[in-house]
Amino acid sequence: MLCRGTPLVPGNGSGAVLAANVGLSFWGGIDPTDGTVIDQSHPLCGQSVAGKVLALPSGRGSCTGSQVVLELLLGGKAPSAVLLSQSDEIIPLGVIVGEELFSRSLPIVRLSEADFAYACSSAHARIGADGSVHLSDDVATDSGSAGDAHTPSRVSDAELAEHMQLRSDDLATLGGAHGAAAQVAMRILLRVARLQGVRELLDVTQVHIDGCTYIGPASLRFAQQLLAWQGRFKVPTTLNAISVDQRRWRALGVSPVLGEPASALGDAYVALGAQASFTCAPYLLESAPCAGENIGWGESNAVVYANSCLGARTQKYADFLDACIALTGRAPAAGCHLDAGRRARLVLRLDPCLQARVLGVGGSLDDAFWPTLGYLVGLKAASKVPVLTGLERVTPSRDDLKAFSAAFGTTASVALFHLAGITPEAPTLKAALGLSTGSMAHAVDQVDQATMDQLDVAQITLSLDDMVRVYATLNGHATETESAAALTDKAGGLTGSVVEGQAIELVALGNPHFSVEECARLAEMLASSLQPRHEGVSLVLTLGRATLEEARRRGYVQPIEAFGATLVTDTCWCMLTEPVVPPSARTIITNSAKYAHYGPGLVGRRLRFANLAGCVEAATSGRAPTKQPSWLANSMGSTRAVHLGRYARTASARALRTIL
Repeated sequence: MLCRGTPLVPGNGSGAVLAANVGLSFWGGIDPTDGTVIDQSHPLCGQSVAGKVLALPSGRGSCTGSQVVLELLLGGKAPSAVLLSQSDEIIPLGVIVGEELFSRSLPIVRLSEADFAYACSSAHARIGADGSVHLSDDVATDSGSAGDAHTPSRVSDAELAEHMQLRSDDLATLGGAHGAAAQVAMRILLRVARLQGVRELLDVTQVHIDGCTYIGPASLRFAQQLLAWQGRFKVPTTLNAISVDQRRWRALGVSPVLGEPASALGDAYVALGAQASFTCAPYLLESAPCAGENIGWGESNAVVYANSCLGARTQKYADFLDACIALTGRAPAAGCHLDAGRRARLVLRLDPCLQARVLGVGGSLDDAFWPTLGYLVGLKAASKVPVLTGLERVTPSRDDLKAFSAAFGTTASVALFHLAGITPEAPTLKAALGLSTGSMAHAVDQVDQATMDQLDVAQITLSLDDMVRVYATLNGHATETESAAALTDKAGGLTGSVVEGQAIELVALGNPHFSVEECARLAEMLASSLQPRHEGVSLVLTLGRATLEEARRRGYVQPIEAFGATLVTDTCWCMLTEPVVPPSARTIITNSAKYAHYGPGLVGRRLRFANLAGCVEAATSGRAPTKQPSWLANSMGSTRAVHLGRYARTASARALRTIL
């Protein structure tokens, strides 16, 4: 069968089809050294993308996916081609950078939903530079080779500028007037803009660079090449968490094999003009943007928080593109920068049972509720901007919204959510849909079905059963079709697999980075604890330099360190490995849904998920907590509904399909 799609990156390639109907974050989802899928919640887990025609609806999650694409491309472990059914910028960007700086490429084609479904059921695909895709049920003999990424033909500057409305200074940058680094950055920006169908660029006031994370030699080569071209950032720029605590990596026992290049990558970006902030929570800095401010941020949780909770405007800028925006001060006028791209196109409602449970608990909603809900909302939203109703009478803290944003950014590909009556652009449901401005005093409002249909807005109801399954998924204990009730019925029959009180060797806190307020809460919990830290448990907390200094000034650090916790700056759990993760540790507990999702694939350990109080309990007892959150306790007739069995992580992948 012959299909014709839109070539996002033109080229030729062929190979056996490796397909899934669930999006995949390349970072945290694929090992950049060998191309193996490591996301243990994904249906392709354990399979290699190298040399395959990889068919996915889209990417999702981390902005660092573009770095992984480039590492795979330069390391000879990339797919031979990628087929998508939805718009995506992270995966193509890695290939575009490969073309512009290293003359390496692979074809990427977006297909219609119907053609994509056919491709997923095919055994072999051959892609042409015109976007043609020849599909076959036979495994052909010309299988793709990951080491044979083709040399691209260069797109001329005139072609890039042809359909754009560029200012004179943009054209000067494209022509090389401001140096080679800015010139290549502008070329990459214009290629991405063309992918988006955008004709204009806009000014940004600040940039947060996610690409300072060391994934492998390709990321360092990129930054050093910009330095060799004497590049300099044009707008104020902060840096995301890097791969090591730059000031203490030797003391922490990190090998120079990682420590030296990771530290050098951070130094390179500082030399380009960035502030050495090294935090994945830039919204905690004094430089946090204001509502309506156009910015160019990377790091998925930060982007989601800035858009949703601050009302700033940014796309989820993938690694490398963030640096290009910093070098030029310009970004494509698209997506969340525009009013149209910020309107909700999916309405999520809490069903009566879940809403009653939430409102009944009231002020007792703990810090596990918000990441669990954010993870669920992200799964349901996928690529549509959602608005959630039913929480209008609840007042989440900044840390609650931080946790929600990180979890949402893990499972959704879209960079913005609205919470009716809570977030700044959703004082009402109508306001979130772009129908009116409304006021916080009238946050509960109605939109008739005819209007929903006219706007092409879908509606989904979220249930308590959904929340139970997500909480179970974050703990690795869900099955494909079982509801919470069915799981409860089976609880007594899972011989040897009940995990209440399971041994814990590491408590991992600070993903995203801890705030000063979280340091205060932890210090109070530890100081009031009647038990010391269990000798077999390590407690490690990651946070930004500025937060550490302020927490120390306020007296919060002393009780945390007195308990025996290790405080690590500059880096985050998404980058930490041994020896900060003790080699003897088999099971980790965290209060981060993001780390509960990515951790098993990143460090090869079992992950357990709990609220902060549960993590402190584990640190003192050496066992996983048995008490469930109040909003979940006794759900579907049993307090054990979420701690039922230690199923294989592949069961969690099936559970995600059930939730979806």
